[in-house]
Amino acid sequence: MNNITRQVPLSGSTVKFFLLLLLLALISFSYQPALNGPFVFDDQVNILENPAVILPDLSFASLKNALLSNESGALKRVLPALSFGLNHYQAQGFNNTFIFKLTNLSIHLLNALLVFSLMLQLAPKLFKPSQISLTEKQTLLLAFFIALLWAIHPLQVSTVAYIVQRMTSMATGFVLLGLNGYVWARNRLELNKRFALPWLIFALVLGTGLGLLCKENAALLVLYTATIEFCFYTQQGKERKMLSVYALLLGIPLLLAAYLILSGKFDFSAGFYAKPFTLEQRLLTEARVLWFYVQMLLFPDIRVMGLFHDDLPLSKSWLEPITTLFSIIAWGIMLILAWWCKRKQPVVSFAIIWFLVGQSMESTIWPLEIVYEHRNYLPSLGIIMLFVVTITTGTLSLWQRPSNTLVIAYTLLSISSLILIALTYQRASYWQSEASLFKSLATHHPQSPISLYSYAELLNKKEDKPDEAYRYYLKAVALNKDSASLGMQATLSAPMTTAIDPLLDSQKLFILLNKRNPTPFDLAILNDATQCVLSKLARCANHLHDVRNWLNASIDNRFLSQEWRRVYVHSLFDIEMQYGLASAALQTVTKAQAQDPQVFQYYLMKADALRASGQYPQALTLINTAEQLAQRYNPALLNDVYQLKNQVLQQQ
Repeated sequence: MNNITRQVPLSGSTVKFFLLLLLLALISFSYQPALNGPFVFDDQVNILENPAVILPDLSFASLKNALLSNESGALKRVLPALSFGLNHYQAQGFNNTFIFKLTNLSIHLLNALLVFSLMLQLAPKLFKPSQISLTEKQTLLLAFFIALLWAIHPLQVSTVAYIVQRMTSMATGFVLLGLNGYVWARNRLELNKRFALPWLIFALVLGTGLGLLCKENAALLVLYTATIEFCFYTQQGKERKMLSVYALLLGIPLLLAAYLILSGKFDFSAGFYAKPFTLEQRLLTEARVLWFYVQMLLFPDIRVMGLFHDDLPLSKSWLEPITTLFSIIAWGIMLILAWWCKRKQPVVSFAIIWFLVGQSMESTIWPLEIVYEHRNYLPSLGIIMLFVVTITTGTLSLWQRPSNTLVIAYTLLSISSLILIALTYQRASYWQSEASLFKSLATHHPQSPISLYSYAELLNKKEDKPDEAYRYYLKAVALNKDSASLGMQATLSAPMTTAIDPLLDSQKLFILLNKRNPTPFDLAILNDATQCVLSKLARCANHLHDVRNWLNASIDNRFLSQEWRRVYVHSLFDIEMQYGLASAALQTVTKAQAQDPQVFQYYLMKADALRASGQYPQALTLINTAEQLAQRYNPALLNDVYQLKNQVLQQQ
């Protein structure tokens, strides 16, 4: 008797389970090389040099300190800040970066699952019935490929591998959670289910609220949902209800923003004083930058990608360069196309509007850096969706046989996935170490001053190659002659046996520090230079005159904050006292006290300078004045007063 084996088809739930496992496995493999990579760049300020991140225990006080450890944004991005503290506790310090990187990857994996869920809910609306009718398994495959291609795109590497960009991925996670809840409730609203509208509003409020605790661009959730509404739901007969919802959710914040701007209580243009570009130049340049992002999404080239893109020229006007005008016209055409395709090809409309909505905060009026790849983390989803849907419908229109066509489409999408996995794996490999990362930046972006500077820092401080590092510092200065920080670092790194390069114009550097609004980078480099001179290292002591000039220039800079001015006065005073320049130290503190007389410490500093100059009676007179002030206003300072007084009496 012949045995007849019947092939039992897999159920939809089984297919879904295996697809999700495959999705997580492929994403994890793609980013695996970066999991032991180092802390870099903004990780230093936000994590390594932030004492509040250090979590000695899980007590309420320690958790609260970690929660409030970040100063970015109005809400301090408390959830990522807390997660950094918890990672520190798990890793028992900062030496083990694996825990930090694994957390980033885990968030990315969760986001991929949320994208998969969102696409499952939207899938019935992505195709017109006349185009294609998908079975349950075909819908699962469609959602799988959209989630996979989004998650493994090499443009996402900096968001996943760069620890501090957890702020972006965590905010995106809550936005995706809100989007899932919104679409679920919106579909229930179409079926006239009870409480659908309250659930919809709850999803928006929850996703936005939690997202804002991670990063400010979570506020775009309501615009993302408006995009979904416009492209996929406006023909469903519920327009009036939804207009009321959006009038409430959009109207109140827009009115508040208008009031703050028109009343002068909020001036977003103030931040441009410290930038090498104006508001107009930023807006013009961003038109070109957005097309650069689109190019990288559709034709990924990891040689062009990088952490820094300061090698991209600014748009000085609509015609300089001419591609600025072309870019603006092209975006205008895209908006017209989005409106025109709304009924017949809603996915096209969705991809265009979704991308522009996602870029509307960080790529417009705010005084941020011009280009950062992590800004595409969620905005890229629309373009990825359009790509997958186009492959699916395009092959169908060519072959007209659904069963064969979808196999061809899945084959093309699988090939695309393998290519992206290879590119992402290679790019993630750059993040294995500081050496591989910084070398790749300098190699792929030889016209980027920051990339060259970063590689020079590696050569100088980690690989003990000062001469080679100096050459890269000079290249960076040559590309950006208006950067005070690059000029200072190159000057400090100049070999003692080599004449100073003409590029390092001391007079121009003085003017830059004295006249221009200092950048955070300028402040950090000058602070490092000060500490280096105070340490009396030979290479730094050789630049004593330079550093004193830089500090004097910065102290007289009208843009410098009072807090930093006081820091620099103390630094200059300490340097002059330590190098036996008591008369100069006396002039420094006398000038500072005349401009800022409420600083008590200046009394003691001046008395100390008088002591070092041998002017003991004058020093004692000033100390007695300081003693009276301390007794009246702050007795805790009396110990410092008595200590200095005893020192003067012993030397007198």
